[in-house]
Amino acid sequence: MKLRKKRAQWLGNRSGMPIGESERIEITKKGGIRSIVAEGVLHILLYGTEEMIFSIVGGRLEIRGRELSCTSYASGAVCITGEILSLSFCNGGAA
Repeated sequence: MKLRKKRAQWLGNRSGMPIGESERIEITKKGGIRSIVAEGVLHILLYGTEEMIFSIVGGRLEIRGRELSCTSYASGAVCITGEILSLSFCNGGAA
């Protein structure tokens, strides 16, 4: 049996440029559970079951969905699980 390596899906910022090494985002799906691991998170700005906003270097990361839950937050990395509907990157903290 040949094992296939799972590939991570990496995202870029709002301008289409790859986000920096300190701002890595990984999206995975295991069964019916989806999760996002974001590295380079400076602060949690908003925490809710339908929306979460994080301060990252150079701006903000906004995650919207249903039944969102932060399963871990340590050393600048956060793991969010739930039904993820959208991700947004905002530059410089602007809304």
